[in-house]
Amino acid sequence: MVGLTYNLKCFPKNEITKGQVQMAEKKIGDIKKTLNWGKPLTELPQYTMKEYEEKAKEGYNWILVNGIIHDVDDFIEDHPGGQALIRSGIGKDATDAFYGGVYDHSNGAKNLITTMRVGVIQGTKEE
Repeated sequence: MVGLTYNLKCFPKNEITKGQVQMAEKKIGDIKKTLNWGKPLTELPQYTMKEYEEKAKEGYNWILVNGIIHDVDDFIEDHPGGQALIRSGIGKDATDAFYGGVYDHSNGAKNLITTMRVGVIQGTKEE
């Protein structure tokens, strides 16, 4: 209108939207870096199934879900399903119970349990 610009091009809406999505992903990535996602499996000690079962007999409040050992000692009293239910999985493979055999846990529960990782059964891979 005042003659300061000329020969302007219209940038495709698709490219503008992609840029907006990339910036939103960057912001989300920055937030994710501040959260506790639990130790990576590669940083955890490995146990045999027999060693895991022995630890439970020694009094460790550990449960096994997907080949990952979780220390639920600080969570037993807060478990929404009650102490008896979570205690029934100590020293056992609670994968089926966790994923629908008893109750199909929410994403929140699945995120919470990652913060309780203490070991892996030998041969377990990162998910």
